[in-house]
This record gives sequence, C-alpha cells and structure tokens, in this order.
Amino acid sequence: MKLYLVDISSFIFRAFFAIRRLSNSKGEPTNAVYGVATMLASLVDEAKPEYLAIVYDSKEPSFRKEVFPEYKANRSAPPDDLVPQFARIDQLVSGFDMHSYRAPGFEADDLIATLTQRWLAESPQNEVVVVTGDKDLMQLVEDRVRVWDTMAKKIYAAPDVLEKFGLPPAQLRDYLALVGDSSDNIPGVAGIGPKSAVELLKAHGSLEGVLAAAEAGKIAGKKGETIKASREVARLSADLATLKADIPIDVKPADFAYHFHVNPAGLALLRELDFQKLAEKWQSLPTERPVSSAATAPSSPKSTPATPSGNLAAGFAALPPLAPALSATGEVPALTADASLFRTVNTEAQLDSLLALMKRAGEFGFDLETTSLNPRAAELVGIAIAPALPDANGDRAGYYIPVGHRASLFNPEAGGEPKQLPMNYVLDRLRPFLEDPRYKKIGQNLKYDWSVLQELGFKPSGIGADTMIAAYVLDPAGRHNLETLADRYLGYKVQTYVEVCGKGKDALTFDQIPIEQATRYSAEDAWVALRLWDELKVKLQAERLMEIFARVDLPLVEVLTTMERNGVCIDVPFLEKLGAEFS
Repeated sequence: MKLYLVDISSFIFRAFFAIRRLSNSKGEPTNAVYGVATMLASLVDEAKPEYLAIVYDSKEPSFRKEVFPEYKANRSAPPDDLVPQFARIDQLVSGFDMHSYRAPGFEADDLIATLTQRWLAESPQNEVVVVTGDKDLMQLVEDRVRVWDTMAKKIYAAPDVLEKFGLPPAQLRDYLALVGDSSDNIPGVAGIGPKSAVELLKAHGSLEGVLAAAEAGKIAGKKGETIKASREVARLSADLATLKADIPIDVKPADFAYHFHVNPAGLALLRELDFQKLAEKWQSLPTERPVSSAATAPSSPKSTPATPSGNLAAGFAALPPLAPALSATGEVPALTADASLFRTVNTEAQLDSLLALMKRAGEFGFDLETTSLNPRAAELVGIAIAPALPDANGDRAGYYIPVGHRASLFNPEAGGEPKQLPMNYVLDRLRPFLEDPRYKKIGQNLKYDWSVLQELGFKPSGIGADTMIAAYVLDPAGRHNLETLADRYLGYKVQTYVEVCGKGKDALTFDQIPIEQATRYSAEDAWVALRLWDELKVKLQAERLMEIFARVDLPLVEVLTTMERNGVCIDVPFLEKLGAEFS
C-alpha cells in the first residue's frame, strides 16, 4: 500500500508565484489558495492515492534554532499578499477532508521522516511517495520510498538520486554537512563545493571518515587543513541536516485512507473565495469521506495499492518488497504543443486582437528574429509574443509578427511580396508594451533583444524574467540554451536554429525563411520561454534563490546591455596606483 505525504509548503510557494493578480470580490488575495486547490486535485486525479496526508511546518521556531540561532536566518519574510492565505489553505485542506500533521518546533521534513518510518513499519508491503521539491528529503529515498518532485516533473528512486548528486541517498546528509545549504543557512565547510564533497565521500565513506582522514594528514594541501580546522562546523552542519524520524506524535494509520471529495465547509469556502467554477465542478462529489475497507486494516497484505493513470504508472508501479534497487524513474508526461498554437499575425485586425490580449495579460513571452548575432549589425525580421493569458478559445498560444522577410524567396517569378505588416507600423503599435515597465517581458537571453531594440530607437523596460539567467542561478553547470533547458525542465524538444536555417556555407539568414516556417520556430521560442519560467520560478523559490535572482542577477541584464552599448571608462592611473598599494 502506497502512502502519499505532501509537503504543502512547496505547493504554497509554487502556487503563489505561478499565479498573480487574483483576488475575490472583497479584495482578499486568493492566488495561492486557488493554486493549491487545483494542484491537490490534480495530484489526486493523476496518482489516485488510497492513502494520503498533508504535512505542515511548525508555526513555532524549529528546534534547530536552539542548536544554531542563525539557522534559516537568511530567509526573508513571506510576501504580504501570501500571509493571510496560510489560514485559508488550512481551511481548504480541512474542506478536502485530508488528514494533516503539524508539530510544534518541528519542520515538515522531520514529520515526513517520522511518518515515513511509521508507515513502512506497518507492513513490508507498504511504500511511501514524498511529494516535494525539497532536496533534503531525498535522504529518505530507499527501496520503498520515492520522492516526487512535481516542479521538475520527475519521480526520484535511488538510482536517480545517485545520478543527480553523484552519491546514494544515505550519503546526502554528509554531503550537505560538507557543502552546506544556502537556503537553510547551514554553513558547511568553507571552500568545499559539490564536486569536492562527492570525491571526499567516495574516497572516505562518511563525514566522520573524511574528518578522520584530514586529521591523519591523508587529505593533502589547503583542503585538508581547512577540513581539519572545520571539524566542529562540519558536525554542526550534519546535525542541522539530519532528519528527525522519531517525533512523538499520535499516528493512526487508518486516518491516511483517502478518496477525493469536498465537504460542505469546503464548498462554502470555495464560494466565499469566488472559486465558483471549482465549487460547481466538485459539488456533485460525495460530501463525506467514503468508508474504506482498507482503512480498518492498513497492514493487510490483501490490500491492493492504487494504480495511477497515464505515464506515471511506471514510476508508481508496485515493487517487490525490499527490492535491492528501484530502476523505474516514472516521469510526469512532458509538455506537448499542437502546431495550431503557433500563429502568424499579418493583418491589422490580428495585431489588434493580440495587443488586446497582451494588455489583459500584463506579461508575455518575447523574442526577436534578426539577420545577425551582432545586435549592432542585425536587421529586424520578426517579433514573437506569447501572452500569459489564454485567448477567447482558451488557448495559450504563441504569435509571430513578420516584418522583414525578403520577397525573392516567396514568389521570385511573379515578384510576389510576403504577406507582412509594415515594420514601422508594427513597432509603433508595440512601443507602449515594450517601453512600459508594467508589462513584463519573459525571454531567453534578453540582453540581445534589449540591444536590438535600443538600436531601433526603443527605450525597452520591464524585464520580468530571463530564463537563461534563472537556470544559471539554479545550476551554473552545463549548458543553458533554450533547447537544453526545455528538454531538462519541460521534457519538450524545440526546433533549433540549425534545423530551420541550416549551417555552413549553405545556411540561410532568417529573412530568407518562409513565414510559415518562421512562425513555427519563433512563436515556439516565446511560448516555451513563458512555460519554462513557470517551472524555474517555482524552483527558485523552493531553493530560496528568488531574491538573489530578482535583486542581483536580473537587473544586471539591463546594466550589461548599457555597458556593451556605451562602453566603459577604465581609470588606468587609478588601477596602477591601486596595484602598487597591494603589491
């Protein structure tokens, strides 16, 4: 029997940052509540769990604060619009009749560890799926425990943890003790990064093995000296990273039995928050928890685990008890797109409709197509826009506005012109959206687009997110082009520039590409960037990196654009003087 333990905090922050500008008729913010409601319902619909519980962080400070007062001291207070929604989410969980756990002084991670051990002890057939985006909980992964990261759309078994970190789950605590954890303000050992930590633990087996090796002089150079001098900090970090799996809490396995429904109080809450469509959708369900025969005997070997639907079945399939390793990864279905979602805008009426949708959305994916990688020499060919709201038909589409395609390729014998709006007309219509900071532009490597717009006489403003920068903040290693990021975070294969334009001496410039083919490529880029940001912002928040991204990295896009355009002045005499002082 499989128990789903939901780390509700990861849902709350994902919902809050994914859905903006949502409130009820009284002005009460409701975006996080709405997001959590739909995410919980989606989870239940996808996995069809027979056993489920929601796990909260304590409202009181963690016991770890007593051990290390600076624990999580680097975290900022929750946004003002989110604070009143915490109580509403409590009401929502009660309205779904979901059993929940919260213990004073203990974090959700510790409660999940405790509930996991209790459930596994009930029967050798029992399994646990921890629903979270928190990497710390991957310590729990073993033969009968998996972590479902709904943000990355992936289920982690033991081999997946090994692939992600280079270490098995049992060594993650010692790994965190060495590298530290910036999101929780766990110090770690200065100068020891992920690669070094993996090498040390592979060579010496455990944190204590590493410390003993450093003490014995078996770790050469400055690294060995640093570790030797940081013994107490390393052990403190290990204590902070250790999940407490023995919290004294009343656990009744029968309470975990679950079947999705909304009780009368839950329906009343949905209506009060103006979630009328959700109330209508769910009011036909039974309003009381159904009696489950399995609920009275959760340890019964005759009970049949729920079988999830779709592509999740491979990841959630029942395994032989105490199997030596879990090989199935079970990814959530990847993002897909029909070609009809990528549309050409080449009439004034079509442009009017797009601009009206952009105005309502306030946020849109954005990309420019040009003839050169050098923004000083580039000629504009087209503009791609992907509004953050669906159109009148409910489609969240991507649009391409061609303005600079060459006529000769389209109908050279008749001298026909490609059907496109005049460039100056389109730019004048778009100028208010591109220069007003209230309209947020989402794109990949927007520094290039900003440079091109400046060359065209614009004063662009309002970068909402740059997916290349966001991905780098999350993980500096590897490639950060759109093709790689779309595959990694969305399971989506984008068309590449080489596939469209070719390469080498036979390559075409983008103005030579037929508009229909250009639409598919360019509108997709803006559309994918918007969806990629939906995933990356959740991960940034979960890793406590959103503030760094928003306040430090993202503003540098415009700064660097200006520096590249205007150049910089280097005070050589000052630098020479400064060098002399330090020499």
